[in-house]
Amino acid sequence: MSKRGVQVLVVAVGLGIGGSGCASVPPPVVVPGPSGEVQIPAALMRKLQREWTGATVEAGTANCQGGPPGPPVAAVKADVNGDRLDDYVIRMTQGGQAGLYAALARGSGDADLVALTKDQGVPVGSVSIKKSGALFRREGTIVDEWFTTDTVVVTGCDGRQTAFLWKGDGFETTRLGDLTAAAAGK
Repeated sequence: MSKRGVQVLVVAVGLGIGGSGCASVPPPVVVPGPSGEVQIPAALMRKLQREWTGATVEAGTANCQGGPPGPPVAAVKADVNGDRLDDYVIRMTQGGQAGLYAALARGSGDADLVALTKDQGVPVGSVSIKKSGALFRREGTIVDEWFTTDTVVVTGCDGRQTAFLWKGDGFETTRLGDLTAAAAGK
């Protein structure tokens, strides 16, 4: 194998979050996602647990009377900050409080960790991803907008939706209005 081929192989092996060259790579943590399973790299889970001591991945939804607003989801994988790298948004519980945490991938194979719902008063219900380019409307407006990146959306027990919009250097939390009316042009 040529020297260049070896370099390419090492880079490809090292692409896992925090992975390293030729060392054996622990298996990913497999959790429920919105349409099947999501595999969270083991190195990312270790980083999350170091950052938020005592936090555990939770595949639940808000405790709603009459049933949850959607399927139990522990993680979603999507490009939520528009850099063309797959990021993870993970539902975790720490100290009895559920929250959403984003692991924003860096080209180096590492990730920046961001608490999405910590101290924001946003209930963590059913978690989903709305794809870049999807139509939405902010609560209380009649202006149609389009998501500029894949966007994390949480649906609470009351059916109200909260979106985490990427703004270039962080997330903006906004309540969504009636998407059915937006899609119908009302």
